[in-house]
Amino acid sequence: MGLCHYVGTYCSQKVLFVCTAKRKSYCCFPSKLSRILQEQGRAQLRVSWGEAKYPDCRGFTVIEFQRLDLGKMDFSEVYAEFTQAVKLPDEVAAAAQIQDRIREYYQLHGQTPSP
Repeated sequence: MGLCHYVGTYCSQKVLFVCTAKRKSYCCFPSKLSRILQEQGRAQLRVSWGEAKYPDCRGFTVIEFQRLDLGKMDFSEVYAEFTQAVKLPDEVAAAAQIQDRIREYYQLHGQTPSP
């Protein structure tokens, strides 16, 4: 779903100094936008994600957030989702609907619309 940032892989179980099980480590966020802010913001501020076994998934401090240059960030990954969520009505359909409502108004009040 694009909510998580991969931090790394670490050995989660050893037997006689040999790794027998590995785990992947992620930092997950409540939205894609917050993940993108974290990924690109940490790169700008040079803030580490920590080690795979001990990831640092903390948020930004107020001072760190003030230092971010949002203009340099690429939000194209979420831009498409925003535009789909805010789809504007089709202009032709909207115009036809307005004309229908005007016609209905005049019919209801016993008048005929002028051309």
